[in-house]
Amino acid sequence: MAKIANDHVAIVVDWYGPFSTANSAAEWERSQCPRGTEWLYMFIGRIGTRRKQLQYIGITGKVEQRFRQHPAMKKIERLDEIWLGLVETAGLNRGYKNPQRMACGLAEWIHVCLLRKLYQNQALPLNARKRAFPVLTVTLVNHWWHNEVRNGSNLAFKSFRRSPHGDWPYVLDFYGQGHLGTKSFGRMVWMDGSFHRMTRFS
Repeated sequence: MAKIANDHVAIVVDWYGPFSTANSAAEWERSQCPRGTEWLYMFIGRIGTRRKQLQYIGITGKVEQRFRQHPAMKKIERLDEIWLGLVETAGLNRGYKNPQRMACGLAEWIHVCLLRKLYQNQALPLNARKRAFPVLTVTLVNHWWHNEVRNGSNLAFKSFRRSPHGDWPYVLDFYGQGHLGTKSFGRMVWMDGSFHRMTRFS
């Protein structure tokens, strides 16, 4: 893999959901994209007496097969929502055989690293890997599309102005070590009407 020095990667994730079951998510995914399309997925639910929270984020090119025996699903006692995310990126076309797969990996990575640090490992507790910070500088924007049931099983989506969960930010921004002479730091932004919150740490 070619090394990219001081590149700034931009990622936009269009999230579709919520789906209440793995079967409904897999059925919808099959109807949307060619086989092998890489998806992000987010599980929101509860373990024990804890509140509803972001439990796990992952990547798959085979939603139905991955969800069939997913170890995280067995640990979530109540699975409330599943969201599927399609990734678009800029800045990863040079030196990468599969830039979409790399972009999905960075999107998963930045969610896990920044959210677990901010919430002291309470967010995404089932993500056991990718806890070290990325070496690239990454800005990620989440956009959610909420489904509405129309004409039986046919789904229509509309832009969802609010994050599905209060811990899930609109923007995640990570500056890698040495970018523009700075130390590594991360920022996250939440927007709900006129309200926004930003967190920055080194």
